Amino acid sequence: MTRKTAANRYEIAFLSSQYNKPGIHAAMNIFATVTSTTVRRWHTKRGIEHDGAIAGGNLGNLRNPPRWLEWNLADPVGRPTQIDQACATIEELAHPLFDLFDDHDEVARRIAAGSVPQFHGTVNIIAWCVANGYEETAIMYGRRLIDKHPDAGSYRERIALFENTSGLFPRSGIADDLAYAATVYRIRFD
Repeated sequence: MTRKTAANRYEIAFLSSQYNKPGIHAAMNIFATVTSTTVRRWHTKRGIEHDGAIAGGNLGNLRNPPRWLEWNLADPVGRPTQIDQACATIEELAHPLFDLFDDHDEVARRIAAGSVPQFHGTVNIIAWCVANGYEETAIMYGRRLIDKHPDAGSYRERIALFENTSGLFPRSGIADDLAYAATVYRIRFD
């Protein structure tokens, strides 16, 4: 199921489990994904690959605190109830996430406040900010990470590595993410 706006594509995907057992366990996993057309276009114009998928996940991970959710559809008698519960969870968790991403100022405000709405990692937060004209929010977010995670300050030393490898270096940790973002998005967090 998808919904599109000028800036985003919202998708709800239904997946099964490899651990299903006929008549015993038939798990239905539901994922909500926000794909930013703006982020994808920004990267494409600069020759950088990015599919635009920036936020979302298993519906249970959209909760606070996050926890994996799945619905067992194996029992034919209980199946309608499970489906009703799954639909209610989509309404409760996925639709508000999608509505949030329609309001760019609110997303930026939450990033600035440190309440990041289910982004797929540091780089995608910064990518969204830069592509949507919120560079100062990206810088503020990066500075907050450096203050919160002392090892993140080493991102400055990691910048040369990313510049020398055209960003094709495996990232691990916040310092690498900030170095990658500083290189690709040409911003500094100092």
